[in-house]
Amino acid sequence: MCDKNPPPETWTLIYSIICIVLGVILSVVFIYFGLEEQEKVDNLKPFMEIAYAVGYNPYEKQYRKSRAIAAVCFAGFVCAVFYLFAGIFMLIGMKIKNKVLFMIGKVLSYFLPILSCPAVVLLVVHIICILQICKYAKRM
Repeated sequence: MCDKNPPPETWTLIYSIICIVLGVILSVVFIYFGLEEQEKVDNLKPFMEIAYAVGYNPYEKQYRKSRAIAAVCFAGFVCAVFYLFAGIFMLIGMKIKNKVLFMIGKVLSYFLPILSCPAVVLLVVHIICILQICKYAKRM
């Protein structure tokens, strides 16, 4: 009888490739949107100074919103880079059978799913794959 579940090595390989691909894509996306929001912040600064001098500031809400979005984009970029390195470290750790490097990659892969927990899909993929990765790490 054939086993329908692929071995943990296959899950680990697929997950490390997912980490690398998503890490690259999300890094670019977060940089783009972060720079776009930072530009809005920079464009509002002169108006903010005038508004503070006059005592009425209609731009305060937009300024705070743009700064918050830029900060979230920066945090997302850092997590996406961690995700990219997680995939690279897990892949190299698998290839050269280095458990320490593999475990560093595994730990680095936790940050992005935690940050993006409102988007349940990434969190579910992470949990499913991490169970198989743990089995692989035990056999290493």
